[in-house]
Amino acid sequence: GDRCQDIHLDDLLTARRPIIGDNVNLLVVRDSSIDEAAHKSEEMAMRIIPRMLNNVQKGLRKLQEMGFTHAVIATDHGFMLNMDVGAGTTCEYPEGEWTKKTMRCVLGRGTPDSANAVLARTSLGITGEFEHLATPRAFTSYRADKGYFHEGISLQENLLPRMVVTLAAPAAAARSTMEITA
Repeated sequence: GDRCQDIHLDDLLTARRPIIGDNVNLLVVRDSSIDEAAHKSEEMAMRIIPRMLNNVQKGLRKLQEMGFTHAVIATDHGFMLNMDVGAGTTCEYPEGEWTKKTMRCVLGRGTPDSANAVLARTSLGITGEFEHLATPRAFTSYRADKGYFHEGISLQENLLPRMVVTLAAPAAAARSTMEITA
């Protein structure tokens, strides 16, 4: 409670001096702008990514000024962003009985084919009321209108990037002395 606090990136950037408790040594700074934009349109995501990278840099500088010495930049999921959604970027569901369908995987029971890998739930270490997980073998989805997805089992969707940044201590204001002689 008193050693950990949560703040949105916009609140960190817009406040002159964000209200952070004196005992806080773990500050979680969140933002979901890229994910929210990408769910609306791939083009919107591409426009917001450079701005978000700039905001992360500004946030790191602000944290440094506040006396934080380390920052961890992480994500809660990976994703695929394909700007060229068109012919050949979709896949048909594999034959079977699928009880749960997302853009990149289905759960139920079925058989693999040339376009889909079908994996036993037990071999993946997943618990549930289904036998198989199926996913396209290529970077395609089961829906034609979307080029942003994160429901599959590709490395891009499951390896979560993390950066650890060591923040230098803010430069101390140099003391100057003045001598007046007459």
